[in-house]
Amino acid sequence: MKTRVYRIWINRILLILTFLILFTGFGITYPGVVEPLTLGFLGKSLSYRIHTFLWGPFLVAVLVHIYLSAGLNRITSSETRNKER
Repeated sequence: MKTRVYRIWINRILLILTFLILFTGFGITYPGVVEPLTLGFLGKSLSYRIHTFLWGPFLVAVLVHIYLSAGLNRITSSETRNKER
């Protein structure tokens, strides 16, 4: 049960981080579009700093997501094999 809760949370965190990485990337590339959308808050320099900072947490979230997905598949497949016997 705990693994399911962890997977739900890591999926949500990964979704938010992915959105932020993409949005700040657009803020670096197209600051004329993103700056008015954020009411002047997210300029090119701030987008670059946030984008650079987010790669660490994003990578950790991806690795945890992969670990939980692979671990759950192993547990599920071993339970299925045990039930068949």
